[in-house]
Parts: sequence; structure tokens; C-alpha cells
Amino acid sequence: MQKPRDLDGNDTRVKSDETASTNLAEVGRHLLARAHQILAESDKRLRSSDTTGQGGPLRIGISSMLLNFLVDHPANALLDHASVTSDICSKIVKAFDDDDVDVAMVLDVKNHRSTLGDDLVAEFDIEFAWMKAEALALEPDEPIPLATWPPDQHIILNALSEEGRTYKVMFTGPDYASKFTAVRSGKCFAVVPRNAIISPFLEAEDELLPTIAPKKILLAVRGDPHSPQFKQVVSVLSSFHLAGIQHMQRQ
Repeated sequence: MQKPRDLDGNDTRVKSDETASTNLAEVGRHLLARAHQILAESDKRLRSSDTTGQGGPLRIGISSMLLNFLVDHPANALLDHASVTSDICSKIVKAFDDDDVDVAMVLDVKNHRSTLGDDLVAEFDIEFAWMKAEALALEPDEPIPLATWPPDQHIILNALSEEGRTYKVMFTGPDYASKFTAVRSGKCFAVVPRNAIISPFLEAEDELLPTIAPKKILLAVRGDPHSPQFKQVVSVLSSFHLAGIQHMQRQ
């Protein structure tokens, strides 16, 4: 049996399977590390591309109770190249804090203001009102029948408690739209943003229903405040027809 020789005719050593496996493992580890580096760099570029003026996709996170304002907005061409996440306020704020959305528009509850921090660019007053179906009438001596959504229950229940009014939760559901479906049944009232009350619903103005105080809506936008896209986002989302608005200066 002839020994293996190289191109010059010299004897060569045969590498063992163990040596070959070691070399392959080292190459694999190098390639894997490089792949992780490329993915991380790509993810970083995507996350910083939206409102920094580089023209990347815009990721909007908005409270479920405000989604209709965004979709029905006359300037909704902003959505042509955007992705929209609608959820409860705490999840939207967390997504913003985790850099999963570039824009957050939420109700000012808990510690949301402090979490949004320096990215907070505007705040709104939003008015709430009682909504009902046309056939529903309130009986003076009966508990107020309610349709609620867990994230905004505190708005309603606090107002009822302060007025000493009794109530009965007739329906509560996992999403904001289900509250409107329940009111359509004609068996319960709900509290919603005043400008969200449209046909076939009516604003309930019975004096037995307590007044709901206005709340604050916070708008936070991440990115370069001098970029055209940043300014467009702030301008469009600040032009909702709500009770009022106060712009804030980004430092």
C-alpha cells in the first residue's frame, strides 16, 4: 500500500477524524458568530429607520379605544407604509419601551408618562361620554346596567363610586369593539370617547348618569425631531378632533 504523497512527491500525514472534526467545529463556531452579528446589525438598522428620516417603515402603537380616530382620519395616507399595533395602553407602552414600535399613543394612566420620558412630544385632553342604543331608558331606582372593557373600567367605576350610584355590569369583553356590540343590544350603557359616538348610537344625557372627567392622551415618537417624517407623524397624530391639545417641545 502506497503512502499518500503531496504534489512534490513528499510523504504526507493523514489527519485523524478527530482533528478534522475539531477544525470543522471551529469553522462552524466562527460562521455562527458572524451570522448572529449580521442579524443584530440588520435588526438595529430596521429599528432606527422609521422616524429618523431614513425613510423606513413606520411602526405605530395605539390604544384600542383610539384606533377608529386613526383609521378614519382624513390624513390616513400616513398608514400607507406603516404597520399599526392596537392593544391596551400598558402593552403599547411596553412595546415602545422595548423599541418594538416607533410611535405610542395611549391614555395617561399608571406610570406611562414617566416610561415614555423624553420621547413624549404632545398630549391631548380627551372627553368621555355615556353611550346607549336609542331604545334604552334609565330607571331611577335601578342599578345602571353597564358594558365595560377591563382596561377602562376604572374610568367608569370611579365616577359611579364618587356619585354613590349603584351599577350592574351586564357585559365585559376582551376587546374594545365588543363593548359597542353589547350596547347595540339595547340593554346597557357604556363610556367611550365622545367623538366615537356615531349612528346608530346616541349620547346618553340622563342626569342620573355621573359626568366623566376628561383624561389625557399621550403621544410619544422616537427619532430625529428635525426629520421631515418625524414632523409629519407628530402633525398628523396631533390633529385628531378631540377636546384639545398641548404640544411639547422636544429637548
